[in-house]
Amino acid sequence: MNRNIEVNPNKIKIHGHIKEMALMFMRNQAPHRSGDMKASMEANDVPEGIEITVGIYYFPYTELEWISPRWRGRKNPNERWFGMGTGYLAKYLAQRLGGTVR
Repeated sequence: MNRNIEVNPNKIKIHGHIKEMALMFMRNQAPHRSGDMKASMEANDVPEGIEITVGIYYFPYTELEWISPRWRGRKNPNERWFGMGTGYLAKYLAQRLGGTVR
């Protein structure tokens, strides 16, 4: 999911902390049982901005829509957490930086 944020240049002073804020925000959104997923997250600078990566093999399964016979037909409780988290993050950063999300 790609989000575009327009930023007010007068509020760019906090730019140095954006990567750390983004990583902390997404770690707080992550489902947790053992903490391995949160620990595997990294924020990297890319030409387009910041890229959050999750380096654990089961990450894609936490995002998917599925129904588990093991859980008596219940849905994935973490379904779409990363996509929703990035949406919340974009809104939060836009608010902090005086921008808008398109």
